[in-house]
Amino acid sequence: MKNLVIHHDEFSSTKYGFSFVALLVSLLFLAAIPPIGLILLLLSITLVFYEVGIEFNPEEKRYRYFKSYFGNKTGAWKTLDEFKAQIILKKNLKGQVIGPRLVASVSYKKIVYDVNLTNESHRQRLSLKKFKELDAAKHFAKKIEEKLSIPLENYKPVLSEQTRMRRAKRG
Repeated sequence: MKNLVIHHDEFSSTKYGFSFVALLVSLLFLAAIPPIGLILLLLSITLVFYEVGIEFNPEEKRYRYFKSYFGNKTGAWKTLDEFKAQIILKKNLKGQVIGPRLVASVSYKKIVYDVNLTNESHRQRLSLKKFKELDAAKHFAKKIEEKLSIPLENYKPVLSEQTRMRRAKRG
């Protein structure tokens, strides 16, 4: 069976935009100062072909985070035995970008659905991929269930005794 590869592409538009600018700058430097331009061109081409993600080997029940340069993946393999279920978490992402000298700022807020592998207590998680829509996240989770035989469950973490006592005090 072929390995399952999940590319982390949350910042792909930023990566490709930056790569395009880097290629343009390196070409300008190549015309003006060839040695520096050649070095910048090689670096920007490397950036275009750089990828990160998670690779699963279903037969051997292993996974690894990988970095890939020109298709050559590197990363240490780990066992999948500790992960017994999949969960989908709804996350609110917020951020703010402030311009120079605090003149302008842009804030953003969005909701994403994060598909995770988790252990029996739902405390240890391995994030697989984030989606903007719940239906897309559920469809992805069904594919993972077919390939890795790890079922989708509702998120119900096991509460420690301390947490139960603290919640009881609050009312």
